[in-house]
Amino acid sequence: MKKIFYLSIVALALGFSTLSCSDDDGPTPPPTDNTQLKAVAEALGKMDGVSGFTEVLSDNVEGINVGEGNITVFAVKDTPAEGKKAAEEVEDEAISKDNITRHIVKGTYDLTDFAADSLVIENITGKPLVITSKDGKLYINDVLMETGTPTKAGDNLIYLVDNVLPVVEMEKQTSNFLVYEINEKWAEGADEKAVSKGAVINFFRYNNEEFVQIGSVTTDEEGKAMLEHYYADSLFYTIDKEGKAPLRDDYLISGLFTTQKQIDEAPEYKTGTALDNIALGSLMIIDINVDGIIDAGDKVENGYIKVAKGEEATARVIVSETYGVETEPES
Repeated sequence: MKKIFYLSIVALALGFSTLSCSDDDGPTPPPTDNTQLKAVAEALGKMDGVSGFTEVLSDNVEGINVGEGNITVFAVKDTPAEGKKAAEEVEDEAISKDNITRHIVKGTYDLTDFAADSLVIENITGKPLVITSKDGKLYINDVLMETGTPTKAGDNLIYLVDNVLPVVEMEKQTSNFLVYEINEKWAEGADEKAVSKGAVINFFRYNNEEFVQIGSVTTDEEGKAMLEHYYADSLFYTIDKEGKAPLRDDYLISGLFTTQKQIDEAPEYKTGTALDNIALGSLMIIDINVDGIIDAGDKVENGYIKVAKGEEATARVIVSETYGVETEPES
């Protein structure tokens, strides 16, 4: 009997051990980080006219994971001001645990000197928030903001809005990139370029004569990167990796001249720079306006390259600023 009892205990222990191992092998959910949200809730508790929003946020703060980093929160005022909504009226909706995440954005956005016509950001659910300026007032998803000057909660920002922010449906765009690095020790028979891991692509929106950064991505081991965004046009980018870039003297690089045939068939170069001395191993430039001449008409304005539409992937080549600069153009 004693032997059977001990065997039963061992079997039971093994069963628990097996279950424990099975649980450990499964995916571990990321830890909830709501430190910044608690700081915002505490700051809201000291503000007048936002008790309803503050109560809902405080009651649900433990279940909202905003991750690391600072946040921006658009808090709903207790009493919507009559006649202050945008021209297109939206049905009033009470703030609740189901919609409060619409009002939370990762990152900080100081709109004090907002000069653009519009700006699209994302809340933590991935839905767009469209900030627009009309007649000197700021709106977010067509709901009036009390002011463009935020209240600070530590390094987090709080804005007051008249109503619960409605969901705005916008088609998300996808921009794919493939980045290569020039082989700066190229010789005949060698590879001209290789995929670039760790190249940073910064994206900018051009609005009101200003380039405003909206995000960045980094290329993977295959030199690939992707950005999802809500801008169908007026989106630009730069690429950088340890000083390597896709532009030389504001001209867009496509690769190296590696054959005499490429040199013979090349457009006429009239840049007034060392680029004009075409030879094996020299930089090849894109004839942007396709007029058969590489000149000022092919320069990239301000160094910001426009994101092309309708391409599955945009391939770009980067090179260090010192490659090929030893030779000055012939007079």
